[in-house]
Amino acid sequence: MALAARMLLGREGAFPFPNTGGTYRNLLKTHQLNPIGSEEEIAFVVGHLNGWKERSIGIIGAIATLAPLAGADYVDALSALSYFAVEWGASNYLAKKTAYIMARGSENRTDELTAQFSHLSEIVDQRKHPGPYFTALESIDIEFPYFPAMSTRVQGYQKYAKGDFRQLLHLNNIIPSPVCMSDVGPFLRKSHAMSLVDEVVGILQLMHIGEAWPGISSTIKLTMDPELFVAFCDFQKSAFDPLALYNDVGPEDADFTYYRRSIAFLEFSKPARYRHFVDRVLASRLLPGFFDSEDSLLGYPQPTSKDLNKGLVGFRSPMDYENFQNSGIFMRTIFFLIYMKTSSQAHNLNSHELRFILEHTQSLDVLLAEQEIERLYAFCDEASRPLVTVLALALYKSRAVDEDVDFKFRLSLSNTVLEKFSGSVEKFIEWLLVSTPNIANFLLVTLDRPTLQKLYWVISSADQADIVRQSILRLVGRALERIDYLIEADAIEAQRQVSKLRKYFDDSRIYIDGFGMKKWLIENPNAYTQEYARVIEHEIKTIQATTIVIGPSGIQTGTAEIPANNAFDYVLMEVVKYAFAQFCLNTNFGIESYLGRRIRHNTLMGTMLGGVDSIIERPHFQALAIDYDFVEANDNWVESYRSLVKHMRLDLLQFKSPNKSRGIFSAEIKDEDEITRINLIQLRLSAIAGRSYEIFLDLLIRFCWIEIEPQLASASKVITVDILHQAQASMDEHLGGFTGELHRQYRTELWNAVYERFTRLALLWQFRFEGVCGQLLTVRTSAGWRSREEVENGLSNSWHARLWRWSADSFFFVPLL
Repeated sequence: MALAARMLLGREGAFPFPNTGGTYRNLLKTHQLNPIGSEEEIAFVVGHLNGWKERSIGIIGAIATLAPLAGADYVDALSALSYFAVEWGASNYLAKKTAYIMARGSENRTDELTAQFSHLSEIVDQRKHPGPYFTALESIDIEFPYFPAMSTRVQGYQKYAKGDFRQLLHLNNIIPSPVCMSDVGPFLRKSHAMSLVDEVVGILQLMHIGEAWPGISSTIKLTMDPELFVAFCDFQKSAFDPLALYNDVGPEDADFTYYRRSIAFLEFSKPARYRHFVDRVLASRLLPGFFDSEDSLLGYPQPTSKDLNKGLVGFRSPMDYENFQNSGIFMRTIFFLIYMKTSSQAHNLNSHELRFILEHTQSLDVLLAEQEIERLYAFCDEASRPLVTVLALALYKSRAVDEDVDFKFRLSLSNTVLEKFSGSVEKFIEWLLVSTPNIANFLLVTLDRPTLQKLYWVISSADQADIVRQSILRLVGRALERIDYLIEADAIEAQRQVSKLRKYFDDSRIYIDGFGMKKWLIENPNAYTQEYARVIEHEIKTIQATTIVIGPSGIQTGTAEIPANNAFDYVLMEVVKYAFAQFCLNTNFGIESYLGRRIRHNTLMGTMLGGVDSIIERPHFQALAIDYDFVEANDNWVESYRSLVKHMRLDLLQFKSPNKSRGIFSAEIKDEDEITRINLIQLRLSAIAGRSYEIFLDLLIRFCWIEIEPQLASASKVITVDILHQAQASMDEHLGGFTGELHRQYRTELWNAVYERFTRLALLWQFRFEGVCGQLLTVRTSAGWRSREEVENGLSNSWHARLWRWSADSFFFVPLL
């Protein structure tokens, strides 16, 4: 296989394939390579490297010179990477290195660093293909929430994976190390599809972790050109200091920081082995369905419940992951997951042990399997059950599972609150705060307003849910000194007062929880959002871009200065795509939530049928009851009408997806759409005027409303024209043959009833900005405090807004329709 690859794809081969010099576009393309045995996959990639031996040796040398990058000056590091990009082209290796430098330098971003970054971005065509860089940044930058972001990414991309998640770079980088022998082939095929640089790095990774699977190292040695093999072996002796990856954080956070940043340095032994150790535990949890959940963890240390209840010493040495106690919260979480997977005693944890474990672990709502939660719940003692219930609710909520699935856990939590805490959620929180404040905080995050409203046994109304939410926010906020919780509590009270006026307005229109969406965007920023926030919160700068002028004297190149905000429109486009997808599909605050509550869950059927199917029972139509032919025809029409409504409910009023191809809504934004481009420019201008991340989020939600408006108008037209026409045609088909006076009178009343219901349904798609930007804002920017007039005058005319004073230094930011 190695010889065949060399003869076909090597420098002297029939189809030379150097696989260097490309752009980021190469990383996003899927390949057409068929799977073969793992050893054959290794031989194929090695054979390709053999065919380009001189280039492969040159790449190894270039990578070795970049070893000090982990602790280098940021500008110098980007300059070195730019030279690397010019010489070898784009690669996943380069994208991750760039993301590492920009993440480390985010707090001290200078004009020089921005200019160097823009130069590098131009080389690899990042403007057109931003995915590789921002995917890496999201994984590396410790300012981003990691596990929720990875979970969201998997939910968004897994439907496109078609059995091999490594085909998609966004999923491939979640588990960047091969975790089992069956994963070696897909891992190498993706490396080969991306670049020669990534093939070299992929082989280096396998050499570092080869001891886990006998045969890998021997296959590499047997198939690789001897001179090239020496170059690989010499590289393995290169000096690299892993401490540089986490020397800016404390021992309690070092293990997680090391895990995230190590993705950019997998060509070196210690980061590669650490990442491999952890990824084998996380693979089936982060990417369920792509790995066998029963994959063996043979050779792993087997922690006991006693080990998991030892105090945390902290992570200091790169090899501390081999010791249970020398870890932070992240590695304690990993050991708990190993314990849950391998220990037959996992269900025997008592209340004290479970409280300690939950207090010293993280993201279990994302990482634990549903079967593990069920097992814990089934076997835990009574004192532990409230804790497991809280964890279960968080798990099902984070995975957007149907609310009926978590019914028993909501009931269990309510029973606990009723029996042990006199029906007071606040007392339950106070009990947790005494010895386990992190669990109390975890419960606070889980018990948002929609979830509280579903605790029907202890919460009697939406208003009571708001009051309880305020109370627990203030309790935890004071205990943990979280001022953002206190601010949220005040914002809920302000909204409660505003909502009292809502009864004076029509509440039949489509509703989006703008408060919930804004809170979600703050808590779940992706790399694009965070990057654009850094742009708008700084003074407007210019960056240099290459220009090409075609004139009478030929083609001339030069440079031009353009505002940084304009230059980052491609980032803003990714921001709005991300936000719009959540605006549409999020089951807690988005349109999908509205469709589920108000449209699809049988309420639509009752609305459309109620009073229609019973018209024939009215007293003045009693004579029709003995016209058996007409009664039969009417029954047939009612059944036809019922089928039409069902079709509308289940097929049409859906967001289009592979499983719902006839849905009339789309959660995707098209880059090439001219109206979208105009709206994007208006969003950028208004964001620049606001100079605040808070205002930007308000404007972002407003942008989503403007983007969805044509779809809502189209839905209204489909209902009042297309579907209504079908209803009329069906009525004529079944009842048109009956021409008696009473028959005609019946059809008239029936048509009026049907028309009224379709018209009422169409009115639901008349939108308004309910709760979009009513949240309390402090108008303070990097330029200092701004008056209401200054901010209003700075906004684009087509994005006009008004600031209503709330107190001496705070305002409501309200867009005007």
